[in-house]
Amino acid sequence: MYDSSGTYIWNGLNTLGCDSSATLFLTINSFSSSYIDTTVCDYLVSNGTVYTESGLYNDTMLNSFGCDSIIT
Repeated sequence: MYDSSGTYIWNGLNTLGCDSSATLFLTINSFSSSYIDTTVCDYLVSNGTVYTESGLYNDTMLNSFGCDSIIT
C-alpha cells in the first residue's frame, strides 16, 4: 500500500521465472469530503439514485480534482 506520491520500483521474478522489474509513477491528489444534512418531504435524487426513506447513505462521486470521493 502506498500513501504518498513518488516513484516506486519493484524487482523480482515474472511468472516464467525470469528477472523482471516494474516502475510505478504515483501521484496522490488532494482529499476532499462532504456531508449533507437535509430534510425532504417525498424523495431525494443523488447521482442517479433515488432515496425514499430516512437514513445515512454514502455515495461515490468525482470531486473537483477529478478523483473519486465519498459523500455522506
